[in-house]
Amino acid sequence: MNVTKSGGVNLQQEKERIINEYFEKTEFYTDINPNEPYWLKENAVAKVVADSLHFLSQLSINLWAFCIMPNHVHVLFNLKDDKADAVKILQQHKSFTAKNVQPYIKA
Repeated sequence: MNVTKSGGVNLQQEKERIINEYFEKTEFYTDINPNEPYWLKENAVAKVVADSLHFLSQLSINLWAFCIMPNHVHVLFNLKDDKADAVKILQQHKSFTAKNVQPYIKA
């Protein structure tokens, strides 16, 4: 379907352009901050995060993939139980990792 608005712009193309522009800007700012803490570059810190995700995969999530970047983590998962609370599970993960990486972080 080729839907256009009054200016003759293809709405699907405009939507894709906006999404790409937003992605490029957020990706740029994620990568350029020189003051960002890059704690996940430390193997010990990354291991705590990975171990926590693997532990959760035994309990409450189906872990499909994850990628630990220097300053953030990408995780693909779904819940084993549809009634489980994803927010609560992620809070538990973040709380656990925050406590357990403390010995490795040079603040």
